[in-house]
Amino acid sequence: MNRACWPTTGATPTTQQKTPTSNADRTAADRQLKQGLSKRLPNLALTILGQPVTTATVSALLDKRIAAVDAAVQAHGAWQAAVQAVRDVFAQSRAVILAVKRYIRIQYENDAAALADFGMQPGTRKVPTAEEKAQATAKRLTTRKQRGIVSKKAQQAAAAAETPATSPQPAAPAATPTTNKS
Repeated sequence: MNRACWPTTGATPTTQQKTPTSNADRTAADRQLKQGLSKRLPNLALTILGQPVTTATVSALLDKRIAAVDAAVQAHGAWQAAVQAVRDVFAQSRAVILAVKRYIRIQYENDAAALADFGMQPGTRKVPTAEEKAQATAKRLTTRKQRGIVSKKAQQAAAAAETPATSPQPAAPAATPTTNKS
């Protein structure tokens, strides 16, 4: 670091003012600089990069910077308003447009030329490959096994296997009423 460019009063780069980064900060700093020049250095006359620079020259440059930032801020505000207007229009018209597109798809379901007139394409269903089908089946079976999901037939078979196979016992003979004849 070249110390010759720093003031001898002990100022260092860490104690210098930071360069403003936002447009509002830049504009405020430029306005403050312009006021300070007109108040403290009204008769400034320097040669910078081989060009004569006066207070009026610097003031004109600052005015250009301020005007450019103000124009950018106004344009940004107008752009934001335009974007919001677009969002509002799309939000208001979305339901109607979707309904019309559905109607067109139903009306011209298999007519690619008619759908093309509306900027639409016929719906196509992706046909899975044999490899994708195998992967899906393996995944489905793994998931069912992890969750303990089985079909009704498998549940019934498991229930039948759990109950011991016992031979049916004959029911006890019903007691027949006996009549005493005495």
